Amino acid sequence: MSKYSGYSHYGRGNPDYQDQRNVGWTDNNFLAKMVQNEIDETFIETAKRFGKFLVEKKLNTTQIRKIFGQVKKIEPLEDPKKFLPQLLMLLPIMDYTVDRNRQVEPLRDVLEPAIKMVNEAKNNPDEVKKRFRLFCRGFEAIIAYHRAAGGK
Repeated sequence: MSKYSGYSHYGRGNPDYQDQRNVGWTDNNFLAKMVQNEIDETFIETAKRFGKFLVEKKLNTTQIRKIFGQVKKIEPLEDPKKFLPQLLMLLPIMDYTVDRNRQVEPLRDVLEPAIKMVNEAKNNPDEVKKRFRLFCRGFEAIIAYHRAAGGK
């Protein structure tokens, strides 16, 4: 019987989860900060370092695109009542993906607070739209820098 009987090996239910997390990356809120404020040079530099970090952690483009593909499906939606529930559904999808493939964990740990930051503005339609657009642009920057750093 497993030491964690009933726990996913890598998931948050594992008592040693914190010990297994992404050693080497400490700023999981950089995308969330940008979503709340705006794109600036600090964000661009951090996204560049994060893209390189993802390559070092052996995250491949296919794994990123699975999540990004879901975002691109929702991006054309203008009504927050339509896109917010779909955006929030990415949270359990990413958790499931991390349970199956640990390399996705650093990406999930950056996207999750950013998605929550978009959702915080749910009572202000203009603000939530702005934050969602910034989230999409930020995710695109991460993908571009991952690719530029040699991500395959």
